[in-house]
Amino acid sequence: MHWNQESPLVNVLGMLVGFSLIGVGLSMGSLIHIILFAGCGGFILSFVLCKMIGDRLGDAVYFTRDKLERPAERLDYIKGLVEERRYDEARAELKAVLIRDFMDIEARMLLIRVCREELDDETEAIAVCREFFDHPGHASNRDNLDMLLYLSDVLPPPEALDYLRRELKRGNYCSYDRRLLRNRLEAIQR
Repeated sequence: MHWNQESPLVNVLGMLVGFSLIGVGLSMGSLIHIILFAGCGGFILSFVLCKMIGDRLGDAVYFTRDKLERPAERLDYIKGLVEERRYDEARAELKAVLIRDFMDIEARMLLIRVCREELDDETEAIAVCREFFDHPGHASNRDNLDMLLYLSDVLPPPEALDYLRRELKRGNYCSYDRRLLRNRLEAIQR
């Protein structure tokens, strides 16, 4: 934890400095001192108050920063659920992670694995893959190559060809991955 970013003590100290400067400026009596000290104190005070209000408003409108900044810890917990064979809980937690971060490839791959291997729910695994590749903003790169290959294995050939062609056209794959996808495309076309 960084004391100057996450601690509420920073806000208290900022407010004390702001009020102190305003008090010093007003007590000196001279117009230049009032403008200089009270202006600096007011600026510091307004900065601290705006930051506090903005943080609270952001937490209310979106999710709390605590949930957003700790995805690795959350996935570790979910992986523990999988190891303890609590698959339904893991699936629910993974869906919650994907609601917050649609592009989380690691969580998506874990959900696919849990659905396929542990819950024997191939249709949900396919739906999770399709949901990702049908989204217009998804990243097409090495990170999701395994998901694309899985999808090309389980879909009927016309649909698999469609996904492979689309990803080859829009993707940012290295030459090895591109060659792998072309080989898969040619194998399905035969």
